[in-house]
Amino acid sequence: MTDCTLDGKLWTSLIFFFVIAVLAIFGNALVCAAFATNKRLRILTNYYVVSLAVSDILVGSINIPLWMYIMKKEHCKTKYGSSLYEAFIIFDILCGTASIWNMTAISIDRFAAVVYPTVYKHRMKSTKLAGWTILGVWIFSLFVALFRLAFQKFNYAIFVVTLGFFIPLLLILFTYGNIYRVVRYRAKWTGSVLIEIKLARTLSIVIGAFILCWGPFFILNIVTKYCPVTCDYEVAIKVIKWLQYASTCINPIIYTIRNREFRFTFHKLIFRCSHRNGKYAFNPQEKRSSWWGCCQLGGPIDADFGESRSRYPTYTEEASLCNSRLRSSTTPTKVQGTTLAFDNLSSSQHVQSSCNTTQRFRS
Repeated sequence: MTDCTLDGKLWTSLIFFFVIAVLAIFGNALVCAAFATNKRLRILTNYYVVSLAVSDILVGSINIPLWMYIMKKEHCKTKYGSSLYEAFIIFDILCGTASIWNMTAISIDRFAAVVYPTVYKHRMKSTKLAGWTILGVWIFSLFVALFRLAFQKFNYAIFVVTLGFFIPLLLILFTYGNIYRVVRYRAKWTGSVLIEIKLARTLSIVIGAFILCWGPFFILNIVTKYCPVTCDYEVAIKVIKWLQYASTCINPIIYTIRNREFRFTFHKLIFRCSHRNGKYAFNPQEKRSSWWGCCQLGGPIDADFGESRSRYPTYTEEASLCNSRLRSSTTPTKVQGTTLAFDNLSSSQHVQSSCNTTQRFRS
């Protein structure tokens, strides 16, 4: 048996992948536990979030350890079996494709909820539909992974990059672009620039993280087909695999930890002794986080950029809203899921001015 000494660079890579695996398993398991223990979180969007968490748990518990084992074997120049490597590739593609298409399903669900709220409420707001969609995502991902056995390598690379990255990217850009357009219009109607700023920040994080983590991986898959032998891309592969697997740690932060209800449930699960009377008490009046506010990805559009119940108020509703605000200018008012918070208004004159401006905009 050949003695193999691992150098510092390899140890650094292995430790980095190990940390990613631990964080991925812990973070996504916490998401699943929160969903299972808190009924408030069992809204339609979060079914897709849990499916995303499951795919990320599989990556952390199976894909990353296998990749670490392969890295060690290749460094020591010892055989590990082509069947093991083939199984790793297929499972890596399966989990990666499932993760990406779960993120795409979340974007489509939010697009329907925000842009077409009436249709969403009556036709798409069904856990049965969500279940079939999630099942379809996993079957499709398995189909993409197993097609590796049928396609030639070059054709398969194009096949995977198209179905696994470019089409989901176009769908994500289209859905979130339209969400931003609609919410921006509603923000102008309510006179709230803060909503628009927070939404822009949120969507930038979602889209930016997706492109940063997955873009280099799929681009390298194409590049290596044109330059399979003469080019040295060993370092690039390590960095790109870091980015790919790091997405499993980032996803819980993007889709759950910035959600108020998820945060409270996480606190309950981790610090069980800190809540009063042994019961979990969620305070719906608690002030929203200033860095997420009304644009979260897991609840009503007014609070969580999800499970939207909003629509454009009629002129009569608008007038009634203004009169109500004149009577109580410091109390947040909610009309059909759209929160109009006026925490800083102290005079009815300011409210009257705001109402007049809104009505002129509507007319």
